[in-house]
Amino acid sequence: MIKYYKLLDMLNRRSMTKETLRQQIGISSATMSKISSHKTVSLDVIDKICCALDCQPGDIIEYVPSGIQTDTQIETGQQISGPKHENHYEAFTDEEEKQIDLHKLSTNIKYQLDIALKFGESILASLMEKARQQEKPNNKAQ
Repeated sequence: MIKYYKLLDMLNRRSMTKETLRQQIGISSATMSKISSHKTVSLDVIDKICCALDCQPGDIIEYVPSGIQTDTQIETGQQISGPKHENHYEAFTDEEEKQIDLHKLSTNIKYQLDIALKFGESILASLMEKARQQEKPNNKAQ
């Protein structure tokens, strides 16, 4: 399965939102949603992303065979049990969101990985955006 977490990480490191990229390269919201949920997109879309971000496809996508642990899963000690693991994340409730420490999330990669493994990359991306928005007023005050 093709995974786009490298793209999401690149956008995060560049302080660029998925919406900004989407508008810049002229793709639909549905196509960006496919990327966020690790679904297939055309090579034309990959080409547009690489052109806009001045990178290679390997910088934004990775093939992960079903049943194979990623480096992230190995590093965090998460065990998987074959193909059924794909996209089986816990439900992200309002109560769960209240327990997330946004400051810790913006500064601690291990915490980010834990969130991504538990709830999925799209939830992590959303929370990272909230953390950035929360930090903006603090940076202006300094």
